[in-house]
Amino acid sequence: MTELQFSLFFVALLVGYVLVHVRLARFETYLKEAGQLRLLNERLKGVSDHLESIRLDRVETALEQLHQDLEQVRDATLRVERNASKVGPEPAHFSGYKGSPGDQVRAAIEARLLGMGYGNLRILADLSSVNLDDELEILVECEKNHMPSKGRIITRNGSIQDVQLQSAAQNFT
Repeated sequence: MTELQFSLFFVALLVGYVLVHVRLARFETYLKEAGQLRLLNERLKGVSDHLESIRLDRVETALEQLHQDLEQVRDATLRVERNASKVGPEPAHFSGYKGSPGDQVRAAIEARLLGMGYGNLRILADLSSVNLDDELEILVECEKNHMPSKGRIITRNGSIQDVQLQSAAQNFT
């Protein structure tokens, strides 16, 4: 083997050694990162085990029961509202109210409209000379949900026979 061949062989051997050394250094850093990933994997497994130990079945059951109870309350409220609008308050002259016939009619109108959720009631008729036996058509103005309403209340024998109210919002539709 000549000196040139030996020199080339030695340089090739040296380059091979440097390449293997660089690759081993990179592999060491990779193994360090893999070691950190193993630690993260163990932590993640611990979190996963802890989440599995938390039981949400009881919370779901309680929420389901609460939902059913709220539906029952809503249904009962709707039934009460329907019955209240059908039946209405007792006529003033039967409820033990003492006063003039006009005051009795006024009390019956106020009780019915307040029961229906109206407020700020204004009766636009003179009730001082009414007779309970007559059928009366009384003009009223009131508010419900801050929306003005106007209409007629029909009374007979001191009790409310019909309520005909129209919201101001219906005039614009």
